[in-house]
Amino acid sequence: MRIRVTIANKSSADTSRRRKRKHLELAAQGKLPGGRAPYGWNREDRRTLVPEEAENLRKAVKDFLGGIRWASIAREWRG
Repeated sequence: MRIRVTIANKSSADTSRRRKRKHLELAAQGKLPGGRAPYGWNREDRRTLVPEEAENLRKAVKDFLGGIRWASIAREWRG
Protein backbone atom coordinates (compact mmCIF):
# COMPACT_ATOMS: atom_id res chain seq x y z
CA MET A 1 0.00 0.00 0.00
CA ARG A 2 2.80 2.45 0.85
CA ILE A 3 4.39 1.89 -2.54
CA ARG A 4 1.15 2.84 -4.31
CA VAL A 5 0.84 6.00 -2.23
CA THR A 6 4.46 6.90 -2.97
CA ILE A 7 3.95 6.37 -6.71
CA ALA A 8 0.73 8.41 -6.67
CA ASN A 9 2.46 11.25 -4.80
CA LYS A 10 5.34 11.29 -7.26
CA SER A 11 2.96 11.32 -10.21
CA SER A 12 1.05 14.22 -8.69
CA ALA A 13 4.25 16.17 -8.03
CA ASP A 14 5.45 15.53 -11.60
CA THR A 15 2.15 16.78 -13.04
CA SER A 16 2.24 19.87 -10.85
CA ARG A 17 5.81 20.64 -11.89
CA ARG A 18 4.95 20.28 -15.62
CA ARG A 19 1.90 22.53 -15.30
CA LYS A 20 3.85 25.23 -13.45
CA ARG A 21 6.64 25.10 -16.03
CA LYS A 22 4.15 25.42 -18.91
CA HIS A 23 2.34 28.35 -17.26
CA LEU A 24 5.66 30.15 -16.73
CA GLU A 25 6.58 29.50 -20.36
CA LEU A 26 3.25 30.91 -21.57
CA ALA A 27 3.59 33.94 -19.28
CA ALA A 28 7.07 34.63 -20.67
CA GLN A 29 5.52 34.65 -24.17
CA GLY A 30 2.77 37.01 -23.00
CA LYS A 31 0.09 34.36 -23.36
CA LEU A 32 -2.57 33.20 -20.94
CA PRO A 33 -3.04 29.55 -19.95
CA GLY A 34 -5.87 27.69 -21.67
CA GLY A 35 -9.48 27.45 -20.63
CA ARG A 36 -12.61 29.43 -21.26
CA ALA A 37 -12.65 33.17 -20.84
CA PRO A 38 -14.59 34.21 -17.73
CA TYR A 39 -17.95 35.91 -18.24
CA GLY A 40 -17.36 39.57 -18.99
CA TRP A 41 -14.07 39.05 -20.80
CA ASN A 42 -13.48 38.90 -24.55
CA ARG A 43 -13.37 35.29 -25.74
CA GLU A 44 -10.72 36.01 -28.37
CA ASP A 45 -7.97 37.73 -26.38
CA ARG A 46 -9.25 37.25 -22.80
CA ARG A 47 -7.71 40.63 -21.92
CA THR A 48 -10.42 43.12 -22.81
CA LEU A 49 -13.85 43.50 -21.29
CA VAL A 50 -17.13 42.93 -23.09
CA PRO A 51 -18.92 46.14 -22.05
CA GLU A 52 -22.44 44.71 -21.70
CA GLU A 53 -21.30 41.63 -19.76
CA ALA A 54 -18.99 43.69 -17.54
CA GLU A 55 -21.89 46.00 -16.71
CA ASN A 56 -24.03 42.98 -15.78
CA LEU A 57 -21.31 41.84 -13.39
CA ARG A 58 -20.99 45.30 -11.83
CA LYS A 59 -24.75 45.39 -11.25
CA ALA A 60 -24.73 41.90 -9.72
CA VAL A 61 -21.94 42.85 -7.30
CA LYS A 62 -23.68 46.11 -6.41
CA ASP A 63 -26.95 44.23 -5.78
CA PHE A 64 -25.19 41.60 -3.67
CA LEU A 65 -23.41 44.23 -1.59
CA GLY A 66 -26.78 45.93 -1.21
CA GLY A 67 -28.17 42.83 0.47
CA ILE A 68 -29.78 40.93 -2.40
CA ARG A 69 -29.19 37.16 -2.23
CA TRP A 70 -27.16 35.41 -4.95
CA ALA A 71 -30.15 33.17 -5.71
CA SER A 72 -32.30 36.22 -6.44
CA ILE A 73 -29.62 37.70 -8.69
CA ALA A 74 -29.27 34.39 -10.57
CA ARG A 75 -33.05 34.17 -10.97
CA GLU A 76 -33.07 37.67 -12.45
CA TRP A 77 -30.30 36.71 -14.92
CA ARG A 78 -32.21 33.64 -16.07
CA GLY A 79 -35.09 35.93 -17.00
